[in-house]
Amino acid sequence: SDGREQLEGQGVIQDKITVCATDDSYKMTRERMSRVKKDNWSRSVIEIKPGATHQIKGVKFHKRLAPLCASENSFQRQSASNRRNSCIATATHKPFRERIIHLLALKAYRKPELLLWMEQEKASPRDKAELGGILEEVAKVNPKDGSYVLQDHFYRLVQKDWPNYSEEERRLIGRLLA
Repeated sequence: SDGREQLEGQGVIQDKITVCATDDSYKMTRERMSRVKKDNWSRSVIEIKPGATHQIKGVKFHKRLAPLCASENSFQRQSASNRRNSCIATATHKPFRERIIHLLALKAYRKPELLLWMEQEKASPRDKAELGGILEEVAKVNPKDGSYVLQDHFYRLVQKDWPNYSEEERRLIGRLLA
């Protein structure tokens, strides 16, 4: 053998097991849980109902990763299945590298989030295979949390009117590029 220890699966655990952990591992777990809680809180919004006099906090907002197509008038006339197909078609007609650049221009993403986005985009196996290389080329890794951040010089390739951006995302990109 090459001197490395091997871990081998022995089957399914049917009973309770006791894990001996150090204070450091508990501390790291608490910090991770705190970070996740903070991330979830930052993704929540305040809902203001028409005619209401108070605000309701903590309503979860799941950000759309593939926003609706740009044309509002044609949007209202299309059936639900046509809308979905045309949005997917618009997204997949763009080169995968451009889609990654425009996604990372909005915010930093961790690898699991990017994989989930690819799943929702129905990315091809070829695109999935290219992800690592594209990330090495266009992004830098934040050492604190392992997220991918778009390299500064790639912001010049970002289009404010990218078809998959929502209005809010277009405003954000406008501020970032100004």
